[in-house]
Amino acid sequence: MRRAAVTLSIALISLGLSSIPARAASIDGAPQIKGLQFDTSSVSVFGLNVATVKVSVHLTDGDGVDDSVNDANSLLPTPFITIQHIAPPLGVDDSQIAFLTLASGTIYDGWWQGNVYVPSHYNGEMHAAFVEAYDTQYNLLQGDPASSGFDPHFSITGTHRPDFCCPVVKTATTDSNGYWGVTLTNNQIPLNIGATVLGPSADTLQRRFFVVSNWKVSRMWWAVWAKPSASRLRLGSTTTVYGSVAPAAASVAELQRLVSGVWKTVAQAPVHSSGRFYLTAHPPSRGYQRYRVEIPGSYGFVTTATRPFTIYVY
Repeated sequence: MRRAAVTLSIALISLGLSSIPARAASIDGAPQIKGLQFDTSSVSVFGLNVATVKVSVHLTDGDGVDDSVNDANSLLPTPFITIQHIAPPLGVDDSQIAFLTLASGTIYDGWWQGNVYVPSHYNGEMHAAFVEAYDTQYNLLQGDPASSGFDPHFSITGTHRPDFCCPVVKTATTDSNGYWGVTLTNNQIPLNIGATVLGPSADTLQRRFFVVSNWKVSRMWWAVWAKPSASRLRLGSTTTVYGSVAPAAASVAELQRLVSGVWKTVAQAPVHSSGRFYLTAHPPSRGYQRYRVEIPGSYGFVTTATRPFTIYVY
């Protein structure tokens, strides 16, 4: 019984193997680059606009170039070309991938075309830096097209390039000159703020492409005010200085007095959960004494002081 079982298993495996078709031998190796061009030698881009430059690559292969750009299961579709900025400005991504689809001819001898999306931040010059393509026998073309004698360039004149200084949190507006501004929501305290610009999802994968990003450490000031209960005092008496700070995340308020041109802390008090604080001023001498309240920096806020106020001591 054991011998029969083993014989049957071997027979089934043999039948399975005999049903797998053999792959044909490759005719001519990896695809070859026979031409490469952009549809323009220069482009102008204004503000937050994006220009489209078409790139075309002439590929030949006896087995046929494999087209996996429209294959949803492909992790990195081919063929594709990498367009690189020759001298990228600070903060600008220096390269971009354009996926190629057959525009004319056949997979054996045809022109493959894709789009390069150009923002105003790409001010300068770009060129084709890398091409990757498989044929139907999985032979791989991978390298700099300049090694095949093709190194086209195109120049970019970017004007009214926006300065990325503010985060898009609540609303954003852009005027006709390409300048934009944003409004922060009232309930957020961002420690780092920034912006990322993405281009339209015009390729076959429906993916947005990265244009530029910039982040800054935020500099925010407390909203603080203070007022003395009395502005005239007899020498030796005291008065309460009250006020409020927003947001109420501050932990301490400091009363400062101007001494020989330098602000010196003379009293401290905790900030209540409501943002209110109460300090005691005890002027040491007669005459006009200048005070202010300072909230130390914390939670991304910088040290902030109120406007000075005066207490007259007689």
